[in-house]
Amino acid sequence: MLAGCSCQHEWKEATCSSPKVCSKCGETEGAVVDHVQGEWEVESEASYSKPGTRKAFCTLCGELLA
Repeated sequence: MLAGCSCQHEWKEATCSSPKVCSKCGETEGAVVDHVQGEWEVESEASYSKPGTRKAFCTLCGELLA
């Protein structure tokens, strides 16, 4: 017989850094989700002599993606 958790789980949705987790008992389920890319931010404008640069961050965790 398996000994499972008897709580009525209240799940917090999975993010790019953690799977779905119960806020009552800490049990996890599933896997992490993919990052969600935010809008591109221009770091430097392109010119005739050099290309421009841009970056984007994950809207869930803030990690630099590109």
